[in-house]
Amino acid sequence: MTVLGADVNNLNKQRELVGGQIRHMLMPKKEGGLGLTPAQVVRNIMFMTGQYASAAKAGDGSFKAQDNVLVDNPLPIPFIFTGRFRGQSFENMTDFINFINTIDPSINIKLTKTGRIDSKQVMEQYGVETSLLSQSSKTTLAYINKNGIELFFEKSLAEATEARNLIKMQMEYFTGQLKNKKISKIDLALLMASYGSSMRSPLRRAANVKYIWDGAYNVPKNLIGSELEYEHIKPQNFISIKLLDIYLTENKLENRNDRIDAEFNNYHVAIIPKKMEEAITEVGRKFVMQNNYVEGGNVLGRYYDMVTYGHKDMVALTNIDPAAQGQIVGQSHERIANKIQTTPKRLKDTQIRMDARKLSLSSKQPTKGISVWDFDDTLASTKSGVLARIPNKAMSPKPQRKVIFLAGGPGSGKSTVIKNLGLEKQGFKIVNQDISLQWLAKNHGLPTDMRDFTPEQRSKWGSLSWEARDIAKRKKIKFQGRGDGIIVDGTGASKTSMTAQVNEFKRKGYDVSMVFVETSLETALTRNKARKERSLIDSIVKRTWSSVMENKKVFKEMFGNNFVEINTDNLKQNDPLPLKAINKMDTFTKSYAKERLTAEQFAIEGAAILERGGEFDFSEFEMVREGQPGPFFEKFINRMKKYGPKDNFILTARPKESAPHIHMWLKMEGYEIPLKNITALGNSTAEAKALWILEKVGEGYNDFYFADDAIKNVEEVVQSMLDQVDVKSKVQQARYKFSNSMNKEFNNILEQTTKFPSFKKVSGILAQRRGDKVGKYKFFVPPSAEDFSGLLYAFYTKGKLGEKQKEFFKKALLEPYAIAMRGLNSRKQTLTNDYGELKKTWRTTNKILGEKIPEGDYTYEQAIRVFLYDKAGYEIPAISNRDRRRLVSLVSNDANLEGFANGLSLLLQVPNGYVKPGSFWLTSNIEGDIYNYTQKEARQDALAEWKENKDIIFSPDNLNKIQYLYGSNFREALEDILWRMEHGTNRNFGQNRLVNNFSNWVNNSVGAIMFFNMRSAALQTISSVNYLNWSDNNPYKAAVAFSNIKQFAKDFSFIFNSDMLKQRRGGLQQDVNANEIANVIKGQKNKVGALLNYLLRKGFLPTQIADSFAISSGGATFYRNRIKTYIKKGMTQAEAESKAWLDFQEITEANQQSSRPDLISQQQASSLGRLVLAFQNTPMQYTRIIKKAILDLAAGRGDAKTHISKILYYGAIQNFIFTALQSALFAVVLGDDDDDYQIKKKEQRIANNMIDTILRGTGVSGAVVSTIKNMIIAFLKEEEKEWRADHAYTLIAALNLSPPIGSKARKLYSATQTWEYNRDVIPERGFSLDNPGYQVVGNVVSAITNFPLDRLVNKANNLSHVLNDEHAAWQRMALLFGYNTWDIGIRDEDIEQLKKDIKKRKKEAKNDQKKTEEAKVKEAEGEKKQEKEKKEGKKITCLVCKLPALPGQKYCTIHEKKPQREDGKKVKCKGFRTNGSPCGMTTSNKSGYCYYHD
Repeated sequence: MTVLGADVNNLNKQRELVGGQIRHMLMPKKEGGLGLTPAQVVRNIMFMTGQYASAAKAGDGSFKAQDNVLVDNPLPIPFIFTGRFRGQSFENMTDFINFINTIDPSINIKLTKTGRIDSKQVMEQYGVETSLLSQSSKTTLAYINKNGIELFFEKSLAEATEARNLIKMQMEYFTGQLKNKKISKIDLALLMASYGSSMRSPLRRAANVKYIWDGAYNVPKNLIGSELEYEHIKPQNFISIKLLDIYLTENKLENRNDRIDAEFNNYHVAIIPKKMEEAITEVGRKFVMQNNYVEGGNVLGRYYDMVTYGHKDMVALTNIDPAAQGQIVGQSHERIANKIQTTPKRLKDTQIRMDARKLSLSSKQPTKGISVWDFDDTLASTKSGVLARIPNKAMSPKPQRKVIFLAGGPGSGKSTVIKNLGLEKQGFKIVNQDISLQWLAKNHGLPTDMRDFTPEQRSKWGSLSWEARDIAKRKKIKFQGRGDGIIVDGTGASKTSMTAQVNEFKRKGYDVSMVFVETSLETALTRNKARKERSLIDSIVKRTWSSVMENKKVFKEMFGNNFVEINTDNLKQNDPLPLKAINKMDTFTKSYAKERLTAEQFAIEGAAILERGGEFDFSEFEMVREGQPGPFFEKFINRMKKYGPKDNFILTARPKESAPHIHMWLKMEGYEIPLKNITALGNSTAEAKALWILEKVGEGYNDFYFADDAIKNVEEVVQSMLDQVDVKSKVQQARYKFSNSMNKEFNNILEQTTKFPSFKKVSGILAQRRGDKVGKYKFFVPPSAEDFSGLLYAFYTKGKLGEKQKEFFKKALLEPYAIAMRGLNSRKQTLTNDYGELKKTWRTTNKILGEKIPEGDYTYEQAIRVFLYDKAGYEIPAISNRDRRRLVSLVSNDANLEGFANGLSLLLQVPNGYVKPGSFWLTSNIEGDIYNYTQKEARQDALAEWKENKDIIFSPDNLNKIQYLYGSNFREALEDILWRMEHGTNRNFGQNRLVNNFSNWVNNSVGAIMFFNMRSAALQTISSVNYLNWSDNNPYKAAVAFSNIKQFAKDFSFIFNSDMLKQRRGGLQQDVNANEIANVIKGQKNKVGALLNYLLRKGFLPTQIADSFAISSGGATFYRNRIKTYIKKGMTQAEAESKAWLDFQEITEANQQSSRPDLISQQQASSLGRLVLAFQNTPMQYTRIIKKAILDLAAGRGDAKTHISKILYYGAIQNFIFTALQSALFAVVLGDDDDDYQIKKKEQRIANNMIDTILRGTGVSGAVVSTIKNMIIAFLKEEEKEWRADHAYTLIAALNLSPPIGSKARKLYSATQTWEYNRDVIPERGFSLDNPGYQVVGNVVSAITNFPLDRLVNKANNLSHVLNDEHAAWQRMALLFGYNTWDIGIRDEDIEQLKKDIKKRKKEAKNDQKKTEEAKVKEAEGEKKQEKEKKEGKKITCLVCKLPALPGQKYCTIHEKKPQREDGKKVKCKGFRTNGSPCGMTTSNKSGYCYYHD
């Protein structure tokens, strides 16, 4: 490996390249060079001396110059040879200049006797200045003191420009040589090293001094070196790497130069305190820029952003560029540093976090409560704000909160100046008393020329002047109230009036400037006389002109850099204005935006504004302007009464000076807390509040109540701080409600929609009487089948007004509910995670929770719960006092048990430390307690705002009116869904044990049906398409978002691992039945219930994963594109992400399977719905989407294209795709079977299923229609079979009105049919996997017990077929995804062959039996024959033949029955024929003889 500076060959090559550079500079352009003059080259050499010859050694000091090359130096001088490479390839100045002089005859630079460049000779011969500015704080300040800032800045910028041009030439030359393979990367690296070789190198000089700390001028000369730093805002290392990257990767010269210029244009030096430089180093920025720096971006972000905000050593800097007019940067950082004097957050946070965690984990720590309140928009509503000055690089007009005063006498040309400056077009509003006066005078019939006034008219003109002044004042107040940019068109004759107006505007947060339009008195008089209107008498013109000119000096001081002076003596009406005046005015109107932020906006946007280089003015924020009690003031009062002022704290982003004003405001409201309890941070970040909270944890507080209006602060405190240190907390976001007008607005909406007067009330009796007659015959998604948003559609009218009404309900009900559900999901997941961590922390205790305690029937888990119930002061049902005391003592005397119990209490964070025990607490457990908490206390807290709004909108009076207008059924459905939304359950029916047990038995079949249902899981992924729309996530935009794989992967992971999806996977919330069953038996001790709960959790896993996959994959592009949409609308990144997530959450709940109560209809939640509408969540959601789209389309609400696409997609396209895949239509395409009958059969089934999906999606009535239809189809199908008809299938179609019952009936009948068709096969297959007997048993067990044995059997069979390579690949894949063998044309060959064999054997046995029976018939006939022969006295013949029977026998010798061989084998007869030859016949007789010879 080559070490830079230690290889003499590399250094000599670098020297040669210096010569190459010089020759390239001198070479004419037509020959490929730069065509510079010798003088220009010499000037460049002056810059190169600091690059190549200022280190007093070449390389690492082990070389010396000899004959213009470097050679080894055997005796290096000690003080030179340090071993450190300084990046230079010449031994000293003499070596460098001697080498330069050998390159070209035109270059001949002489040295003085001391080895310095002879500046006189260079000046005389080349006209080139050899001296350059020194690169240090001391020499810079000395130069400024001697020559002034403007001259220094001009010279510094000029030299920086020369250095930049030299660097461009060098980089182009070196990278060109590298690309042409004439040099190596080592050579380029040596060039880059030379740029950092000293402060005098070209790259260091390329940065001009632009910012200086004001305090620098007061530092004593002898301390400047130790107290000040000459700091490159963009570090040299950073820009070196940036230059290298641009030159090596950017191929186009034009693009390359643009990028280089962008980097150099913001490459500056700042003279800052040494301590500020140390602060920058401390936060890790010694050699790098801030994380969010972009090429050519805001370099000051390295000094001033949220990482350095609040650091005690940060100071403001003044921009010394004359064009900046004394601009000061970093004021906010200096102000906050002076006020709060924080230590670096990174170090402080770590220590506080450690101390706080230690304290919070102490199990013996007593409860110490604290209430922390934000002030603005939480405790109080005020008109105080923060003024922000935000750089505007686009230089587009930013008139807001800026005022321009016009000063100039009559005839000075002010109107022309305003017109030519284009200020009205920029958005400024003009306030001109003269215009109002002119209009009033005209209306009162006064002459246009004042010289023509009569005395009476002159008097009238005077009174009208006061009226005109009032009109102008009202206009001014109106514009000020809106924050408009204003032009006050006056004369400036009164400095008192001007001072008052300027102060007024400043108090209201305006920046002020003046355009002083000056002209000579002669010109003013001439122009006044030439006026056709508004002509004044000469005395007024003279007096006004004199007053204005006298005030000029005062105005100049008053407006400072914002004073623009324009002389119009020589300007005609359309002449351009002086460029200097235009630029100065553009700086005021365009270079920055002046905004006024509310407290909430400051909390949310403050950090982002700082990153953009913005600055804040807290002067207004220090006061409490027009304070009124805020949304949490009443809660503050209540907690003050309950806990006293000692532990109530106010924590505000306002500056420190605001604390006394807040204290005084509270006293005026009648409440007082110690002034020390009011902390004004002067910092808008959530981190600042979180750090303060952590300090309080360190002081021993472990029970927090925190209220803040900024959701960012709320979430940051909850997630990043309080949760991490394991303290009890309740954190709430304060929100202003529009509840005061909510009732009125809702009644107005009813009037707009129904024409029923909003002021009228309806009694309960009248509502009942009319309601029973209204709305009874709605069949397509009736109210009882609607979800919450569908019910609200009844209140919407047509067109834009309808859209406005929808927005009202969204803001009042839908959005608060969605936000509550998001918070609740987060809380549930936090509890899940925390409880898991608690069990890991206390492993020993966790292992024994289910074990019995010594000498008792209770478990350790029950003991812990009793301990917590007792500690909370609850009455505990079904336990004696003796047992209670014994269990409490057991836990309190065991450190592990008590530690676990205390940790559990901290985890729940409920007021009394733990949840209240129910009547049947013994049948539950800790997980049941946690679940009950989330369903009750946590849910009620989350829903507080929604519930308040709901109670106002749907008050008893309003419900009566709704019943009167929409019917009793509508009211019933509405009240039902509101109750379920509030209580978080879809099971609000019956407490009858028998009914509930039956319902559970029926609905538990869902678990059996869905157990590892791979087909359902695969089909679930189709729903990923549901996130596409025709706006911000249309197919093209979704594809673009997807193509950004890195961001897509991040969004996918974020969504997949979100609390929302974790809860969907953990809570089985895809289907109502599954969800409810899991909830009912969760935490129960019933073993069967526990088994089924386990079954549900595990069996639903494939569907859950597929559900999460579909949501994450489809939702990732929607989420990213929606964030972009909101950012374009002006939201910050954090706001956009929060709002986009809310939209994503709601579209997910609406378009995917959901059991959230607001998406479950009255029918679905009822006991009847449990039986009839099982598995219909998704069809009903999609049908409701179709209905809403139809209603919106018909009413002209929203985008028609979107509505039509929803109708087509959910009604036909997705319906067909889902049904076709469910029915395995692909098997027809992929299979070899061309059976037209089978194809037609599948087509009919798909069409029928699609109709069923729509019908069942409308609710119970649709399910009844669907069932009747399917019964008729089944009946006709069976009738076609004539005598083979089996109307059991018709009955099953009828029972399928309830899918769970239909499933059970189908399984039981399938079991009987399988037994019937396979009764002979079953015994012969034994334990073979494909024995149909397993299917029989599996179906019966599944139907009766809900244990999914049938699915286990099918899975085993499917796997055996998957391993059979005789099947096609697509068939094996389909089997893996859960399709049945008969769906895809696979028959079990072994079973089929066995059936054939059995059939054959049966046939043979039947033939044998027939022969036996025939033989018996013949024998009976023979016996009758022998009886007759015996009676007739004839010779008895054989029963079979006519030969004589043996004596006393029935048969002849041939047919006589003989003993047979045991093996039944036939052998040759042992007898011989009469001729002596062997018999030749075979016999199985035991004797070995045939029937002839036996």
